[in-house]
Amino acid sequence: MLIFGQFANILVANDQMNNKFIRKICLEVDAQTKEIAPLDTIVVRIYNNGTPAAVREFLQELGWIVKFGDA
Repeated sequence: MLIFGQFANILVANDQMNNKFIRKICLEVDAQTKEIAPLDTIVVRIYNNGTPAAVREFLQELGWIVKFGDA
């Protein structure tokens, strides 16, 4: 899942994890990728330092590995 430009702002607002639409998208991506047998690990790389902890925590609850920047 690649989100960039003006759409990236939807993930940096403090209340976005309360947004059912954002949660639904993440859950759909999670379900679809887990159906592909070789994809046993999902890594999300976030380049925006302003991403709230709630976003990171939600993605980690899905079992995704969350990394920041190029590290």
